[in-house]
Amino acid sequence: KKGKVREEEKSRQKTNTFLEEQVKEREKQIIAKQEIINDFVEKVKELEGAAIKKQMTTFYLEENLKTQEKENKAKQDTISNLEEIINDLKKMTEERDITTNKQEENTLTMKFVG
Repeated sequence: KKGKVREEEKSRQKTNTFLEEQVKEREKQIIAKQEIINDFVEKVKELEGAAIKKQMTTFYLEENLKTQEKENKAKQDTISNLEEIINDLKKMTEERDITTNKQEENTLTMKFVG
């Protein structure tokens, strides 16, 4: 009877040892998986950081573009105003030339007639 009890005890001990090794192996697997998850989380954080930088850069470029468009519009308005002034000056010059020519014609006519 004592021999049978000892056999059962040895068998239980072997089973316990086997189960403990299984638990340790499972813990190693869990730790390895956790490390993979942690690495993945780090990569995601890096990608999020890169995405945020890209968004900020895009926002900055869009704002810069809006500013340049406003500046270009202001320059175009200035050019249009200057073109109007030039055209007005041309008309005034043409009108003055016509008036001057008529005065010269009148003066010549008066001299000729006189």
